[in-house]
Amino acid sequence: MPDGTLSGPAVRAYVEALSAEERARIGEDVLAAVRADGYEPANPFDAVDAGIRRTLAVSRVDVPAGTRIGEFPHRGLHARAHTGPDGTLILLDTGLRPLLDRMAGTLVASQLTTSRDDQGAARYQAALLQQRQQRADADSAFAAAVTGYLRREPATADPQNTFGFFMARSAERFVLGHEYGHLLAGHRHVPPGGDADDARREYEADELAAMLILRGVDDAAEFRWRALAVAGPFLFLAVEQLVNRVRGTTDGTHPPPAERTVLLRRIFEQAGARGLLHFAEAWVSSLLLRESSIVARARESGLQVRPEQGEIGR
Repeated sequence: MPDGTLSGPAVRAYVEALSAEERARIGEDVLAAVRADGYEPANPFDAVDAGIRRTLAVSRVDVPAGTRIGEFPHRGLHARAHTGPDGTLILLDTGLRPLLDRMAGTLVASQLTTSRDDQGAARYQAALLQQRQQRADADSAFAAAVTGYLRREPATADPQNTFGFFMARSAERFVLGHEYGHLLAGHRHVPPGGDADDARREYEADELAAMLILRGVDDAAEFRWRALAVAGPFLFLAVEQLVNRVRGTTDGTHPPPAERTVLLRRIFEQAGARGLLHFAEAWVSSLLLRESSIVARARESGLQVRPEQGEIGR
């Protein structure tokens, strides 16, 4: 079986190695469904993984043999890595893609208006103040996306705009690239807070993920596409911040998203990509400014979430 594809035995080994706490968070009903499917969950991340591997190949970096990427309902926004005798399995949560698609689509729709030219091609332009989606409507849509993720609601095929789709895939690339960063840097698996080098390892993984973002976009591409690629990681961290606020807990596996956002901006600036932070600062920052309103609307929905890790102090 070629690298990059899932195998039933690898997923079975991952499930059997789950702790009692992890099994409780995922739910025995969900694990029973995985077993019933022969430990072969769907894998929608092949294209994202292939893009990262192409970038690494151009940089003459070899991916360790036996590295496989896939999807699993582990209920964490961050990817989970499991190393076994046959290699490393990196799993992204089943709900991650629908969440990022909904958040990115709503964000772009609240900032741009769309029209069609004579040939039917889409044209985007900044919305005038009076044309912008009502703030309340946008905040409600953001809140619905977060609560839908936390409630494990079935994914809906919402219409997606090109800018939102591109930004969401870049966010996935960052999540997956972060785990590749740990793998390529030779970081051994240590429980969060397990030693004093935790922060350094996470920073190194974010730095490698950021470099994969920059090197994965053609320098000859239009500015907007390169800037949207850079905005993807910031979108993910903003979404994580909202999810943490709504459920009142962190997942306990990574530094706070606000802290990572500051360091990530510094990484891009030091890489000479300061000008590409345009959409991250103009759009994603606006999402964070509306955080309190979005969180309030999500909590008004009566969402009840079982605590998973430590309470966040906000």
